[in-house]
Amino acid sequence: MNRREALRNTAFLLGGLISASTLSILTESCNRTEKKNSGNLFNEKQQQTVDEIADIIIPATDSPGAKAAGVGTFITMMIQDCYPEAIQKSFIKGLDDVDEKAKSKYNKSFLKASAEERTDIIRDIAQETIRKKEKGSSNNSTLEKVEGPNFFQLIRELTLLGYFTSEEGATQALAYVDVPGRYDGCVSMKAGQKAWAT
Repeated sequence: MNRREALRNTAFLLGGLISASTLSILTESCNRTEKKNSGNLFNEKQQQTVDEIADIIIPATDSPGAKAAGVGTFITMMIQDCYPEAIQKSFIKGLDDVDEKAKSKYNKSFLKASAEERTDIIRDIAQETIRKKEKGSSNNSTLEKVEGPNFFQLIRELTLLGYFTSEEGATQALAYVDVPGRYDGCVSMKAGQKAWAT
C-alpha cells in the first residue's frame, strides 16, 4: 500500500471529520496522471502562516502540537499534489485574507501578531465559516461541489488528517499498539482515555 492509498483509507475512516468534497478530491487525486508543477506553491511567509494556523487548530498539550508533527508541510504537499488549480488559488487567497484580517483588526501581519491575537483571528474566521454554512445551508452542498471546500474548512480537515496520520499524532495523541492482536470491535473505554489509533 502506498502513502496515497493509506491517506485515502484514513480519510474514509475519519468520515465525519472530512467533507465529501475533500474525500472526493483525495480519491480523484489518486487517479490523476498529469504532473503538477514542481516548484513551491507557497512562499515562505505563506508556509509559516500554514504552520501557525495548524498549530492553533491542534496546539501542543500533553502531546505534541501540529507544528511539531510537521502538519504544515503535509498540508502544503496535499494542496500542491492533490488539489486542482482552482482550489490551490482559493487556498492561497484564504492565506492572504488571514493576513488582511490581522492587519485590519490588530494593525499588523498575522505572523507578527501575538499568539492570543492569532488565535482570536482564526476563531473569527471559524465563526464566520459556521455563519456562512448556516445561512446558506440549502445551497451549501451545491456550492461546495462547484467551488470546493472553503479555506478554513480545508485547512482544518487537512490539519486533522495530517496530524492523526503522523507518527506524533498516532502514537502520542492517540492510544497506539504497534502490533495489535485480535480485532475486538467493542472495547469499553475508561473516562479520559485516549481514542485508539490502531
